[in-house]
Amino acid sequence: MRLGKSIDTYVQLVERACKTTWQHKEWWIVAAFAGLANTGGVFSSVFNTFWRLRPADTITAQTISDVFPVIDWFLAYIRNLIALQTGDRLISLALFTLTVALAILVTVACQHLLLNAIKKGHGKTQPFSLSTFKKDLSHIHIARLFAVNAFFFLILSLIVTGSSIPLSLLLTDDVSINLFLYAGIYAIILPLAFVANILGMLTLIYISQHNLSLIGALKEGMVLVQKHWLGALELSVVLFFINLIASLAYFFVLFLTTVVIGLLFEIAFVANAYFVMALITFLGILLAGAITLIYAGAITMLSYTLWSNFAQRIRRRRHTPVVEHMVRLAQKALSR
Repeated sequence: MRLGKSIDTYVQLVERACKTTWQHKEWWIVAAFAGLANTGGVFSSVFNTFWRLRPADTITAQTISDVFPVIDWFLAYIRNLIALQTGDRLISLALFTLTVALAILVTVACQHLLLNAIKKGHGKTQPFSLSTFKKDLSHIHIARLFAVNAFFFLILSLIVTGSSIPLSLLLTDDVSINLFLYAGIYAIILPLAFVANILGMLTLIYISQHNLSLIGALKEGMVLVQKHWLGALELSVVLFFINLIASLAYFFVLFLTTVVIGLLFEIAFVANAYFVMALITFLGILLAGAITLIYAGAITMLSYTLWSNFAQRIRRRRHTPVVEHMVRLAQKALSR
């Protein structure tokens, strides 16, 4: 396989994923909920975590909070829970448990529905319908999908925590030293995070789209990663830049929306139209929420579709990674 054909493979995968995502806009809301568990991005979560780190002399609550921001909210909830009376505490705890269980159920169900919609969309356009929705839900594997999400979330948490906390302690006020430390940590962590993310995504695909058992899906994912890890890494880099461009576009649109809403609010304020001010605020919140939902749904569906296309193509056709071509060309040039 030539270098140009290897590059064309990624171009075709991205084009096909974009086409499928655009044709199935009715699934974006499902994809947005599926993204709560796994967005399909490989490096984004690791970069986001390390970006929040600050220098620290000892491991403190703030150090842990920098790695897991949700801890602040959870500790605040625990403090409020302790302050309640026994009866209110039990009711609050029951409601919290029910909410978490419902959120997990909805997220896992959306992952299954989205992956099945993508599988059907490979052949022809599969419109959203109530009959399709019920049929797909009747074949869902809640326990398997939850086990995959929980296991790989734990693995990634251990990887990120095991590296980011020591890094936080080593960081200094010297930018050059910090860059060196970041480079060293990334060189160790990114491959591990890459393998865990890819393996988790492929396991979800094999469970939902091929109806494999948990162990069977994990084995299939491990075989694909072992044989095609470099191709998967290259695709991860492509997906990272797609996510970066999409994020910039999302923030630009959100910025423009904020400016317009702000101007309308200022005009209403000058005119003392308080009802209009409240209406503009309400509509602004709805519009920002809709833009966020569209962005999250579209980018998550694109990511899931891209990985599904990759898993499908790599099993049927031979593929030589671009990096491998580049190494061969470099070896030939040096041997002359």
